[in-house]
Amino acid sequence: MERDELLKKISNNKILLFIIPNLIYIYRFLLYYIGNRDIEVLYYEVVILSGIFLLLNFIIYKVIYRLLGDYQKSFFIMCFISLLFLIRVNIIVFLIMIVFILLLIIDFKKIIKFKLDSLIFIFSFIIISLFSYSFIVSSYKEISNIFKIRHGDNKVSFKINNNSDLPNIYYIHCDATMSFSYMKKYFNNSSYYLYDYLSNNNYYINDNASFIGGHRTATSLVALFNPYYYDNFYKDYLNNLEDVNLGKKKSFDYIVNYNELEDRRLNNELFNALKKKGYTTIGIGEYNQYTSFNTDYFYDYYFYDYYMRHLVDNKSGLRYIKKNNSNLRKLLYIRLVHFKSFVYNTIFGNLIKDINLLDNKDIDYTDIDISNYGYINDTSYWPSKAIIKGINESFKYDNRFLFIDYNLNHVPITFDSIGNKISDKYMYNLNYYNSNYDYSSLLLVDMLKYIHDNDKYGIIILESDHGIHTYTNDNLIKFFNTDINGAQDIRNSVMSAIYIPDKFKNGDEEYLNNPLNISRYLVNNYVGNNNYDYLD
Repeated sequence: MERDELLKKISNNKILLFIIPNLIYIYRFLLYYIGNRDIEVLYYEVVILSGIFLLLNFIIYKVIYRLLGDYQKSFFIMCFISLLFLIRVNIIVFLIMIVFILLLIIDFKKIIKFKLDSLIFIFSFIIISLFSYSFIVSSYKEISNIFKIRHGDNKVSFKINNNSDLPNIYYIHCDATMSFSYMKKYFNNSSYYLYDYLSNNNYYINDNASFIGGHRTATSLVALFNPYYYDNFYKDYLNNLEDVNLGKKKSFDYIVNYNELEDRRLNNELFNALKKKGYTTIGIGEYNQYTSFNTDYFYDYYFYDYYMRHLVDNKSGLRYIKKNNSNLRKLLYIRLVHFKSFVYNTIFGNLIKDINLLDNKDIDYTDIDISNYGYINDTSYWPSKAIIKGINESFKYDNRFLFIDYNLNHVPITFDSIGNKISDKYMYNLNYYNSNYDYSSLLLVDMLKYIHDNDKYGIIILESDHGIHTYTNDNLIKFFNTDINGAQDIRNSVMSAIYIPDKFKNGDEEYLNNPLNISRYLVNNYVGNNNYDYLD
């Protein structure tokens, strides 16, 4: 009797019937934002987004109740919708499932022979069991980490030389691209096409380039572009992070504030130093939470279908982000992109296609003449052509520094060796990484040729932020038949090659064997002497 009374109280508790489905939403937000437990999450984002969804769900809950006149039936429908929030299905399939469940719920008591309150209790128990443990553990770890936060300063003043003969600089960010030696070691890929082109055109090639940058774009670019911040604060954090990832330590000595890292990316030392020298800074890439910067100009090649790399030309675009956008508007846009990437893998991802808050204009790049660059064409990986157009647009500015985001080597894997789209089921199969890398090399060489043909005295940098990193340690250890140290090496191995015209060499080139010295080299030689010490 007492059990029946308890079940009855639970099944008739309107507040509980509303809260249980919403725990799934809150868990989903936390799961996304605390994927990197070494960094303080943006708690205010979690709170705001959770609040918005709670309000929206409350309205939906009330509407469903008005239609059905039963809180228990409303509970079932809300649980069903919230579970779909954890997966991504076609919107048509979703609507069909909603209609089916509505028909089922309306006549529920005739179909299900045992008591509805027992079913409510069982379902509630399953939901709570599935999500409460992870929710509580994750929240505890994040809240406890708040007390370990430390802050570091970046460099804001620079020595400026009077030299006026300045090279244009093209920094190509080869996202998630391993070094040549590691491609040969782990994929038996000697990368002859790209390697031969670089060696035959007097590039300095760092065959074994590697650095500890947290093997994520968000953390690695901060290390590459902020030498003072790195030396005096960030290096210790990254080394500590590496020890934890390797299992040498169980906890972090301290963590880094996410907002601080965001500021170090947007207002990094390298870009600021070049601006003070008189360089025009230009970005070409996706204007998102990873590769957006406070540059003078930004050419944004964007995805309508955000993560799916199997795009054709009519789904692509190139936007010039105008200078009159405020920093606040830029940050709001980056937040929106962050949120879009979060909801993309849910049913709601189909409802958010291309929301843009920035003042920009579309640029037509279909008319650009690339007849001398055979692999970049109308059927190729479309951002390569958009990048060429962005580079071409930049030629109007003197003393220019370009950051070019080139991410074809990043998983999901997309193409075979001649540019044919592979099946979606192989997008995360590393057996196909080799062919995608070969195709990426063809396009990359054509981009390098385009730059050289139009600017023979430009400095060109090919630098990666990390190696392969999307997979777990166990995935990498099993696939490459290695150990935990090998898995970390695969993540930390990076492409690094630099072309410097003879007229701009001064002997400091010996320090370019360390990727973390590239920003130091550029600032010391083309902004002012002795701004930074070189690392060994």
